[in-house]
Amino acid sequence: MRAGAMGTLLVCCFNSSAISPEEEERLESEIAVELKATAEYLIDADMFRRDFLGYDEPIEAPAVDLESVERQIREEVIAAAMEEYPPSLTNEFIAEAKEKYAQYRMGDAITVHMKNGDTFSGRLRDRDKYSVLVDLQRLRFEDMAPETLVRFDPVRADATATTYVREKLAELEEKRQSFIRRNENTLLRDALTRSGYLLNLGRWMPVKEWYEQELAAKRAEVESRLRPLLRAQKYFNAGYRLHNDVWLTREEISRRTEMEKQANQFPPEFEAELNSMNAENAASKPATTTGSGGRLGNQDLF
Repeated sequence: MRAGAMGTLLVCCFNSSAISPEEEERLESEIAVELKATAEYLIDADMFRRDFLGYDEPIEAPAVDLESVERQIREEVIAAAMEEYPPSLTNEFIAEAKEKYAQYRMGDAITVHMKNGDTFSGRLRDRDKYSVLVDLQRLRFEDMAPETLVRFDPVRADATATTYVREKLAELEEKRQSFIRRNENTLLRDALTRSGYLLNLGRWMPVKEWYEQELAAKRAEVESRLRPLLRAQKYFNAGYRLHNDVWLTREEISRRTEMEKQANQFPPEFEAELNSMNAENAASKPATTTGSGGRLGNQDLF
């Protein structure tokens, strides 16, 4: 009963905090303030900007937001692409198609390409529903290559000319888009850099924001390294000592040490009971003789 009561008493005593929550909060608040001031002193903002990041001048926030810069560059690149490949080229394509698929007239000097690869050149002398006469050579429409046949068929010529213009316009648009792709990233990078942005881990962000993040991270690293030392100093100067990973006053450490010592001793009544049992055991055992005739003394129970 005595040992159990002592254990319960120790638990209750040790569970009572030797440092009040208010005191601990006060000390931790002071530690945080001193850590912040120390980190700011050791990692000076101007020194960090100049020596670690390579910026000699103070870093200002961008005057123009990121979306505005991107929109402006996009507009400028599109304008440059339209200037490089202007819409007026459409008229040139139409003129090319008109000339390319113009219908042959009587007396024109022409060249006829046949499906089999033969070529005939001369003056167009005559034509009927199925053939034409080039100088003295009669040539059938059904034997002509498509690029020649279209010059004798106005309906087919109009359709082919329309397709030609459409394809040329598609090529023109592809050239514009290629121009935009080639130049937009370069122009955007230059414009954003001039405007106070930088590319960090694949994302454009203000240089000032990046600088502040890097500065905060460096100071946090310093605080992390100094915190255990400053905490130990602060608690020590406040009169506390570290005992079994708990900050206690020296008086509390002495009290706990004494209580632990007492807890490891037998209670007086328990020690008296052991002495009585040993005495009874000694009285009840007969003496024994050793091989040489000597006597063994009575053995204590404990």
